[in-house]
Amino acid sequence: MNLGNNNEVKLGRGHESDIRISDISVSRVHASLRFLNGKFYIKDLDAKFGTLKAFKEPIKLEKNLTLQVGRTLINLEK
Repeated sequence: MNLGNNNEVKLGRGHESDIRISDISVSRVHASLRFLNGKFYIKDLDAKFGTLKAFKEPIKLEKNLTLQVGRTLINLEK
């Protein structure tokens, strides 16, 4: 999936998520990903078990990274 610039996608197990993850430990709308000015940004969307850790502000992902959401691995590449 190409996020382009300024596009945001939602991760979760619900129908309103852009990337659906079939895992009961993942919230219906768990997190969002954005690629802006050459950097990835991830934001927790009040997921029950948090995203990475229970942070409240978006954080920058500055290099290629693999995320684990429930039992699912997601590779992010610049």
